Amino acid sequence: MRYRTSGGLLIQAAGAVLVTALMASCSGGTGSSSGDGSSPGGVPAARKTFDPPLKFGGGSTSGVDLKDAAQPSTDSGDKLWPAVTLSGGVALVTANSGIEAFDVSSGRTNWTAQTALPASPDGGTRATPLIASINGKPTVFAAFGRGVAGSGTTPSRSVIEVIAADAGSGKQVWDTQVDENSSPDDIWGNDDQLAAPDITAAQVVAVDANSVVVTSYETTYVFDLNSRQLRWKRQSFRALSLVDGIVAGEQAPQYMQRQLVGYSAADGSQRWSASPVDGVHPASLAGPALLAIDREDGFTIVDAHSGATRASITRTAHTHPWRCEYDQASLIVCRDDMYHQPDAIVALDANTLQQLWVMASTTGGRLVPSVTTVWHGAIYGETRNGAVVLDGRTGADRATPDNAPIAVDAYAAVTWGSENTVYGTPTAG
Repeated sequence: MRYRTSGGLLIQAAGAVLVTALMASCSGGTGSSSGDGSSPGGVPAARKTFDPPLKFGGGSTSGVDLKDAAQPSTDSGDKLWPAVTLSGGVALVTANSGIEAFDVSSGRTNWTAQTALPASPDGGTRATPLIASINGKPTVFAAFGRGVAGSGTTPSRSVIEVIAADAGSGKQVWDTQVDENSSPDDIWGNDDQLAAPDITAAQVVAVDANSVVVTSYETTYVFDLNSRQLRWKRQSFRALSLVDGIVAGEQAPQYMQRQLVGYSAADGSQRWSASPVDGVHPASLAGPALLAIDREDGFTIVDAHSGATRASITRTAHTHPWRCEYDQASLIVCRDDMYHQPDAIVALDANTLQQLWVMASTTGGRLVPSVTTVWHGAIYGETRNGAVVLDGRTGADRATPDNAPIAVDAYAAVTWGSENTVYGTPTAG
């Protein structure tokens, strides 16, 4: 499960409050819901939970086929990351036609929420949906790249459509559209190297009581939540978080330069900026109100609201750009890993930012896993021996399940199948 923060809101089921709200809201509702009223989104109210889980079902033999979460077969690397997230055992998918919700335990489609504009016949890469608590209600947001055909002398145009649906019923509660404007970085193809991961499709990055932040390639769009109107947009800037009214992320001030920066969500004015770094150094979301940026000699973690440096980790010999991920509890895991070629892992305490341990690739040493996800003190990944779960506090091997999940919560996991297929399966231990 990927984590994104937006100030005081609970995002991506980051804590028990949002999961409880999702499990307690009513199912059924209007539109395309197929819930039976047993629980929110049709999830059975009583089910075993494992926190963190160490065993998972076996792909296509016992899982739910999440075919609409798979990316086009023409993609590669991190662009293949499925467009799915989990919350309370429900798989939420950004499909070509809209948002879909599946109960992983039963395999049932709980609901669908479709976009107003049709998807292109050949589909395209999509980003994961985002869950935000809006007025106390779990709400699923997703963004879609759409094309509007021209007519007569009116040219065709590219549009970003954003929709939001009640997480329990699937009833659509919010929508907006905006013309998509490419930044110079999009045109020259530098978008793969500004911020991590490599999914650059339209994506809802963060939501709070006032704003909705959307990125597409190298451009950020900030909408007013209430009026649904575009407040401002900025090219060559990719937002990663929204913290107490500050939209923070990474920009390219000049060619082959990178810079962390924060802008006011209200008017787009710059509130802070870090010193630019030469070269291609992607940024990543390191936790609640924290950003990380790769350096030539390691990585730096900064406060997303103020820009203040919180930690600076030196690792002189690293092969790939560092990227960090929060386990939604107490751990930040940073890794030197690209295209499943891991070189090192560094684990930090999310509260103190003290380094807990390091695992580096050495001759005759332990095999460094290629990390697939992190959650509640567990680090999931793969070595040439198969799947492995590491203890996040110590780095010790904790379990060797049959599958390494790419998204996980206490109820369910998402795993790869064969040939880019994606499955959801209940947790088993």
